Amino acid sequence: MIKFFRHIRRRSLANDRFTRYLLYALGEIVLVVIGILIALNVNNWNEQRKIARSNRVHLQKMVTEMDENIARMELLTSDRKGTMAYGFPPLDEAILNCDSLLRLSYDGLTEDHLPFILSARFFAGRSSLNLQDDVFEELKSTGHLNSVGRDTLVAAIKDYNKRHLREEYYNRMHNDHIIRAIEMIEGGLGKLLLDHAYAPERFSIADYPWYFQPTSREYQDLQTAIAIALDSQQKNHDKMIEIARSSQALKQLVLNELSDTPE
Repeated sequence: MIKFFRHIRRRSLANDRFTRYLLYALGEIVLVVIGILIALNVNNWNEQRKIARSNRVHLQKMVTEMDENIARMELLTSDRKGTMAYGFPPLDEAILNCDSLLRLSYDGLTEDHLPFILSARFFAGRSSLNLQDDVFEELKSTGHLNSVGRDTLVAAIKDYNKRHLREEYYNRMHNDHIIRAIEMIEGGLGKLLLDHAYAPERFSIADYPWYFQPTSREYQDLQTAIAIALDSQQKNHDKMIEIARSSQALKQLVLNELSDTPE
């Protein structure tokens, strides 16, 4: 009988040790799991902070890009600061001069119009947009575009880029029309301007009889070319004004995001 009770006691002690060991092991497992979860949360928090800092840098760069785009549109359309290169006029000047020349041509060109024709600038170069979009491309390539800010900002950035691509296409098309217009007048007005520029002492309007003949090919080419240039440059001008406005609007959204997001 004693042996029987001793056996039960030993089993009880053994079971108690097993229970304590099991509880200890379970406790260790729970602690390890908690530690892993804490580490994951800390790592995720650090990663989110890195992304937030990166997004902030990208948004600050985007503000700079919008300023550059606005400045370029203002340069091409009005050039109030007088920094236009290569002697090309801003679009508003070229448009005004084309409109004036076209109206004069329908009234009939005279020698009195020569000072204006010889000094006026009718073509604003190719007036390419060359909009800055490096930040958008970087955000897209890194996969951070959709997390750069609020949904309204992300949508505005995407819409701006779509407009950019669309307006680039139309801008190139209008510039091609302007080049075609310039080519149309090479043998008429173009030659007249060239001769006056390089041999002013020998220049005489009498050497260009087409100038006084509205039915001549050169005269009609002049009217057609100036009309094409006027239309294409006006469209470029209007598009650029709208791009400047949309750039300003996107810039304000970005600034709002920056001000509402802690550093």
